Amino acid sequence: SFSRYVATKTELTNIDSMLTVSYAINDNISMGVGMIYDVSEISKSKALNQQPGSDGFSQLKGEDDAFGYTVSGLFKVNEKHQFGLQYRSIIESNYVGKVHLDSLSDAGSTPLATIFGGANYTTRAEASLTLPQSIVLGYSFRPTDRWVINLDAEWMDWSTVEQERVSFPDESNATRLAVLTTSTSSDKDWKSVMSIGVGTEYKFSEETRLRAGYFWHQTPIPEGTFDTTLPDSDSHGFNLGFGVDMTEDLTLDLAWTGIMYEKRDVNNAIGNSVGADLDGKYRNFTNLFIATLNYSFQ
Repeated sequence: SFSRYVATKTELTNIDSMLTVSYAINDNISMGVGMIYDVSEISKSKALNQQPGSDGFSQLKGEDDAFGYTVSGLFKVNEKHQFGLQYRSIIESNYVGKVHLDSLSDAGSTPLATIFGGANYTTRAEASLTLPQSIVLGYSFRPTDRWVINLDAEWMDWSTVEQERVSFPDESNATRLAVLTTSTSSDKDWKSVMSIGVGTEYKFSEETRLRAGYFWHQTPIPEGTFDTTLPDSDSHGFNLGFGVDMTEDLTLDLAWTGIMYEKRDVNNAIGNSVGADLDGKYRNFTNLFIATLNYSFQ
């Protein structure tokens, strides 16, 4: 791969659990607060440039759990019109894990095997990440009892991601620290972005529902720090869904989402220091298929 010295595989798993309490002030106004428990794991892999010899391998893994909160309000104008507003707090994650280097040799310009004392090396790694605060404004219009149309706009403050810095508290050798820090740290300079979406649901009968939607999402990643760890761009999403009540207690929902990422022309210096040229044109399209089976215990 042309970008293997920057990224070969990136995995991010994020699970949010939320405890929410709501209160109806009157028939038209409701308020809610929620506590978020966020559990996340991250794994980033890449090759190490040891040309003219064979590549080495690097994997950085970490995990963390953290807390945040939400505050929301709902204003019901009448049976046809409703407005909603939600604030979601930042979540401060402090990842703890390990970095593992494998297949090290002295074939390249930097004698990695000599520096790290052999072909393999593992040490503790720590990093911090601030997940962004966000504000969502929503509007719901119900033309008929069977038909509902939803609009929403979301602001996400990704400017909290200014840089990626990994520390290695168990390593004291200055040469090793210099190599590790250079290969795992980078500037990000992400920006705040907007997303806009529209969706609709039509109830054909008491048991069946058809859904469709569209969203537009800005990327927070500027061209100057774009890399293939997360090759994002502005995107357009299209949704189709179908729901059916199979019994009084059992519901099946099927959905498809297609995400079309706008073409992105990249011309930056990311990767140059490790022998990877990321300049070029990037296109992507993602298909997501979702099936959900819900059972209600009554």
